[in-house]
Amino acid sequence: MKIGRRAIQNEGLGYNYPGISHYSSTYDKKVSDFLEHYGVSHRMFGSTYHGTTLALDAFLGIRYVLREKGAVHVQVQTDHYRKIAETETFEVLENPYALPLGFVIDDHDEMPVPQTYSIAAQNELVQLCGGEPLITRLDDPDLFVWDGDELSRSPLIVAKRPEAETSIAIYTQSLNEEDPLYLQLPFETDETWFQLWIDQNYAQDEHTGIDAGALYLGAYPPGQDILIQLVVRDQLLRLTRAEVYSLDISALTQWTQKLQKQAAQNIQIHGSTITMHVQAEAGQRLLTTVPYDKGWHAEIDGQPTAVTPFQNTFIELPLSEGTHEIKLVFRPRGLTLGLVITAGGILTALACAGAERKKRTEKSRL
Repeated sequence: MKIGRRAIQNEGLGYNYPGISHYSSTYDKKVSDFLEHYGVSHRMFGSTYHGTTLALDAFLGIRYVLREKGAVHVQVQTDHYRKIAETETFEVLENPYALPLGFVIDDHDEMPVPQTYSIAAQNELVQLCGGEPLITRLDDPDLFVWDGDELSRSPLIVAKRPEAETSIAIYTQSLNEEDPLYLQLPFETDETWFQLWIDQNYAQDEHTGIDAGALYLGAYPPGQDILIQLVVRDQLLRLTRAEVYSLDISALTQWTQKLQKQAAQNIQIHGSTITMHVQAEAGQRLLTTVPYDKGWHAEIDGQPTAVTPFQNTFIELPLSEGTHEIKLVFRPRGLTLGLVITAGGILTALACAGAERKKRTEKSRL
């Protein structure tokens, strides 16, 4: 994935490509709903992978990130990744928490995608995959309107940007020096553009409303006051509350290391076929982050197996105790019928051509 310009939105996850997001008038609604309900920004017909957390990056297996070099005056989420290479313009970063394409988890009751739009819902996803809750909502931060000279409170925060800059100021505190903080604005907030400033340093341009995702704020010493400013760029911004979350890095590390040990081995992808080997205990399941579709067919040790969807979004298979060879093959729905129709059309065309040639031969003999 390329981090930087939003214009790069060739998002393949919704099309069953080895990619994450997509922006098009055609998309996979299951993937879109999954990302939206776990707090990732939702943009019209597509779900850009924007406004995410370290936990969701890990679950989806985002292992490498290209980050454009430049003057950055604030902390960014990719600071938690390792730099493994660089050029004059880009850095290549590796995510140490990334999970593999397939891994074994314990059996679980089916839980639908939560009907929320909060990153706190990611705790449910982590627990389904054998982890402890990672994300904690902090006490409601203080909200003020800053007009350039003084702060003022209001039950309904209204910020405009006429001739002078006006911003909403949010004060919060850190819990743990290594744990990152995230800001999430309510989805019912007016849709408008704003600039995000952290401790008086410009961070990025953002958008409220249905475009809102988790905004990474950084990691700070415990108890440190952090000033977040939302500088309004156009018209009006009403805000009655703001939610700040802390992500437990220690718990994230334990969870991802546990699942990395339960990873599928010898994963091979050839065209529309995926093969892998897994070791399982009785009652465990194989979870993959391959988007579910009715066109997928599965075999376990050469025997056909029903493919089940995990949260209506990803492929999951039941396993018995032992070592198993897994094979997933994608055959688009309607492919067989399409091939039959195509073959029939070709045969009809050949028959017609043969008949026409025969008529011409007979006429030439006359």
